[in-house]
Amino acid sequence: PMQRAPTPLHSEIIGFVDSNDRGVQQQLALRQEVFNRILSRVREAWPLCEVACYGSMPAMLCTPASDIDVVVLNAPAAPASNLIHTLHTLFQGEAWVVGATALAHAEMPLLKLQCCCTGGDGKGGAEDDDPTTPPASMLDADISVAVGFDHQGIAATNVVRNEMRALPAVRPLLLVLKTYLGRLGLNV
Repeated sequence: PMQRAPTPLHSEIIGFVDSNDRGVQQQLALRQEVFNRILSRVREAWPLCEVACYGSMPAMLCTPASDIDVVVLNAPAAPASNLIHTLHTLFQGEAWVVGATALAHAEMPLLKLQCCCTGGDGKGGAEDDDPTTPPASMLDADISVAVGFDHQGIAATNVVRNEMRALPAVRPLLLVLKTYLGRLGLNV
């Protein structure tokens, strides 16, 4: 069969994905710094726990506006709501944490952090004038604690990565859809 020339839409999608990936690449040092600070602080409090990243970053569906999804495994034996409150207290005093909100009684208890660190190159994301893209030095992180249940985020991330390896054309479409829904405020 004859190969078709790329359509203008195809070219725009490829350009968008390239721009997105450059924006995420510029934030890699910052994202790693935030994760390392979370890891260090949690391990200080609970030395036997494990801290893992899941979600859009390891699934390769990260945008410059994406948060960092973190799960604490093997935390002390206590209700998840209590552990979230403990984490809230732990992070509230950190100079690099601009805001901390404990959602301890949500279906999946969560600590939402707004982090300001020195990593990255100081440049903005893929679109500097886009109000939905945070400055390069600001990142959000969501911390959950796996207690008494199997945390589905890690397994879901692995499924997504495997599917994208099998169907590489899905990634650009998911990034476009994710960004579009985010701009409509439908990314919750």
